[in-house]
Amino acid sequence: MVDKHGQLYVFWVRGGGQWQGPNKIGPTGFRAPPGANLAVSQQFGAFEQTNAFVVDTQGQLQVFWIQGGDWTGPQSIGKSGFTQPGAAMAATQQFGALNQTDVALFDSNGLLNVFFVQNNGGWQGPVQISPTGFAPPGAPLGASQQFGADNQTDLFTINNAGQVGVFFVQSGNPWGGPVSP
Repeated sequence: MVDKHGQLYVFWVRGGGQWQGPNKIGPTGFRAPPGANLAVSQQFGAFEQTNAFVVDTQGQLQVFWIQGGDWTGPQSIGKSGFTQPGAAMAATQQFGALNQTDVALFDSNGLLNVFFVQNNGGWQGPVQISPTGFAPPGAPLGASQQFGADNQTDLFTINNAGQVGVFFVQSGNPWGGPVSP
């Protein structure tokens, strides 16, 4: 969660135990908009690593991570001013791409972009996968494996016309869509 001062906090549980926290993540000077959207995902191919993503007050995508016992970060992904402060995003494994973690979000022009990392490598992107102005900047997204389709990852959103749009990628091929269900 991001508190009223823009500081990121974590709550946690081990096994079936009691929830703990909150515990501050990141330096005291870090700021995200109060109540900013978060996305969380395992970093696939990195040994027992969990990533937490947030867009700071400068519109910069940031990642924090934990491997073992201590949180690290933030690390900037992309450029400052890329999107709306506190923008929504979705984080997921890209099914069929070897140990790839994707983070998708709409930029300041309403263009859907994907940043990605493989294993413990460096973050890459953005890869633009929608037309400009497809949805409002920072629009909400959902991500899921498409069950029944071999190695397909889907991203869901609502476009500027109020329709559901689905973007998809299969086995590391180029992104497709949008299609409307």
